[in-house]
Amino acid sequence: MLETPPAVLNASEIAGCSGRWSLLVMGTNDLAKELYVEPGADRAAPLTSLSICILAAPAHSEMIVDGVFNDFRDTEGSEIECASGKHLGFDQRP
Repeated sequence: MLETPPAVLNASEIAGCSGRWSLLVMGTNDLAKELYVEPGADRAAPLTSLSICILAAPAHSEMIVDGVFNDFRDTEGSEIECASGKHLGFDQRP
């Protein structure tokens, strides 16, 4: 899981450890906590961190998936965040 600023800054090195991981997962809740930001639908605050990790994964032929959506009762919010993840470039393979 990529869930801290040091992990984000080393995302390419982490992704490049071929054979050790089957995929990378964003730890969005912990990352937000470490960045002192509130998780939000617009994802503006963690956008740079997410983008760095999204670039690192395919550069090393790794898959990367988005973090969890917290409010499981908010179907509309979940759909918005899923669309955001797809738009940002998180892996969509089954």
